[in-house]
Amino acid sequence: MATNADSKISRRNLMNAGVAMAAGSAAMLAAKGSAAASAPRAAPYSLAEARQDVEYLRKWYGIATDMLGWRDPESVKKARSIYTKIFTPDCKIYLAPYPLVPGTAPTRVGPDGWADFVENVYKNVVSTQHLLGTQVAEIDEMPDGIPGKGKSSKGHASCVSYLNAWNVSQVDGQNKLTITISTYRDLARVTPGVGWQIYNMHLSRVSGESRVIA
Repeated sequence: MATNADSKISRRNLMNAGVAMAAGSAAMLAAKGSAAASAPRAAPYSLAEARQDVEYLRKWYGIATDMLGWRDPESVKKARSIYTKIFTPDCKIYLAPYPLVPGTAPTRVGPDGWADFVENVYKNVVSTQHLLGTQVAEIDEMPDGIPGKGKSSKGHASCVSYLNAWNVSQVDGQNKLTITISTYRDLARVTPGVGWQIYNMHLSRVSGESRVIA
């Protein structure tokens, strides 16, 4: 059985690695943006790019959600900032079985509402990791420009993503591992001046298990 000291060390290492990963990703995005600004665009915004942009919303969500689980102020602040880029302010978020029953009230609304919910769920978590596997994004309507640039307003998509989440929490002095297999079903649209954002999220649990680990 791991001691509290072991858990703190493990969590600290995870935090350091995660922050470094997030910082590295941000640097790569900044470099990509600078290169794109200095070079002429060879082709208009493509269907492949649209699919990738929509799928990346969920990837960034995985990183941000793990950062909320770390609970230190800096990580929580960064995670909430990422959430505001992923979700529209009025995004309806459902945590419910699939298919969703018509008339079901959303579990939470908006990025801050969902962040509050996640923080409460993770109040006893010492480490967490969201693994996104199979993803399929379908573009129902292509944007009328490059999302996030200019006044592009058209653009609608749906995306299905498979999740394998690993959470370790401390219960009665023991480390308890909870593995959850779930599916995200998202609806996304282009917000002028921002880019693709999720405006409807449905998270449904498929299976899972819990067990005590060393």
